[in-house]
This record gives sequence, C-alpha cells and structure tokens, in this order.
Amino acid sequence: MSSDDIESTLRDGLHAAIDPMVPGPNAGGRVMDAVAAARERSRAGGFRIRQRLGAFLVASVVVVLVGGALGLSLALRSHPIPSGPSKTGPPSPTVPTSTATPTPSPSASPSPSPSNGVVACEGATLRAHFIDFDGAAGSEGGDIMLENAGHAPCTMDGYTNLQGSVDGRVSKLGVTHIQAVLINNSNGTLPTVRLITLEPGQAAYIAIEWTDVQSTSTSCPLYRTLLITPPQGRTAVIMTVTPPVTPAFMLCGSHGAEIWIDEAPVSLTRYFYQP
Repeated sequence: MSSDDIESTLRDGLHAAIDPMVPGPNAGGRVMDAVAAARERSRAGGFRIRQRLGAFLVASVVVVLVGGALGLSLALRSHPIPSGPSKTGPPSPTVPTSTATPTPSPSASPSPSPSNGVVACEGATLRAHFIDFDGAAGSEGGDIMLENAGHAPCTMDGYTNLQGSVDGRVSKLGVTHIQAVLINNSNGTLPTVRLITLEPGQAAYIAIEWTDVQSTSTSCPLYRTLLITPPQGRTAVIMTVTPPVTPAFMLCGSHGAEIWIDEAPVSLTRYFYQP
C-alpha cells in the first residue's frame, strides 16, 4: 500500500467524521477517532510508514479538512510535527524600551530691555504745565512740567520735540540743546541725558530758555501754545499759557534760527525752581 493509498484512506475516514458545516463541539473527538481507525487499517494491511511521515500526513489532512485554528490545534496537540533545523539566524536580542520622559532643554530667556518692559511715555497720557518762570536781560526761561496722567508707568530718555502753534497753525522752531545763558549758569546743576521712569501721578521737568530781544526788522512771533512730544514718543501733548499769569512765549531769532528756543533733557528735578 503506497503513501498515496494511505492518504486517500485517511481523507475518506476524515470526510465521514467531520460535519459538512463548521465543526461542532464534538468534531475534535470524531477527527481523532477517524485518525486512530486509519492507523489500525494501515497496520492490518501489513504496511508501516515512518512516524514522522504519518504525523505529517495526519496533521496536513486535519488542517485541510477542518480548517482554521481548531484543526491545527487538534493535530498538533496529539501528533506534534518535529521541526527541522532553523534556517534563520538566532532571534534578535530584545532592546529594552525606556519609559523615562525626556527632559526638555531649557530655553533662553529674553534679555530685559533697559526700561524693564515699561513703555515710552506718550503725549496722550501726559499733562503739561509751564512753571518757575524766570528772566533777565532779554532772556527768559522756566520749567515745563510733564505729569503722567495715565494708569501705568512710562519712561523718557533725552530731549523732547518742541513745536509752536498759533491759531491751529503749527510752526517749526529752531531748537537747540543747553546753549542758553540761563540754563548753563543758573544753579550749577546742568541736567544730563538719562533714562527716567514716571509712575502714575509723577512728573518730569524740561528746562527751556528763549530770547525776546528782536534782532531783525520782523516782529518776533508770540506763542501761547506749544506742542511737546516726549522722547521716544509718537504723540504730542498741548501746553497753553494764559497771560497775564504767564506771559506768552516771544521767540526771537538766535543761534542761527529765526525762531529759537533752547531745552535741557528731561529730568526728575525742577531746574528753575527757587524755594
């Protein structure tokens, strides 16, 4: 009896043992009974096959007919198929997976600005007044007070921009910086350029000086209104004087300018103040 005859006998027995539908709960027992009967018939016929071949044929037929995990499990449980030498190399070593959370590198903090984040003062948040009027020998001067009327601190650093206004017409002034007699020789404390911070309600001061001596045939213009733009600012604050309490600014020509005025840098100290 050849191997083909043995396989045919096994197939016939298994076909008779397995339901035509999906194997039920008793299919495993019927399959193994059919396999045992096939073995007995092969021995009764006087033919023997090697254990490995028989196990292989039995497992193959069961997998083909029963199908799926049930047939494979039954065949291997009772008749394990010896595995040959592995054709692949040794399994790759398992690389342990780290569960530690990587620590992000610290980001560099931005360098603080010279004003520590405080914005520059704007004319829209200031109130301007002229105080400490002084004059002698054709030179007049005083302090412009710039009060922080806002709700947050602001900074100033350097010189303001000064313009004159008459009946709504803005005039360009010839502005110089600390070249006048009164500012240079008044009290020996010449203001210097430095960054100042104004808290709400606090004031800064600008010493100004001009001349009312007419040096040409053209009359010197009178200004009751000055437009003052703080350093680093973009908007101006309007300062108006009211005669006779404070005389108007008669700005005559001097220091190469037809309409001249001199100013010191902003300071936290009143320059022309006389206690």
